[in-house]
Amino acid sequence: MAQFQKLQKIPGFLSMNLTKGSYELIYKNVVLRSDSTQMDLNCFFEAIEEIAIRLYGNKDPYENLQKLI
Repeated sequence: MAQFQKLQKIPGFLSMNLTKGSYELIYKNVVLRSDSTQMDLNCFFEAIEEIAIRLYGNKDPYENLQKLI
């Protein structure tokens, strides 16, 4: 969860569609889908993809990630 708290402070990572509560839900959903009980590096990358989709709305995750990064 600490990773997301840091991301929220970066300009461009918050929008009308992505609030603090959204970050918490993304964190919980990504961790629940994984085999781990904590967010590992793979989960973190999945979460970044989810954030990019919510911020930019494109169906192509690669395009979204390029804009985000």
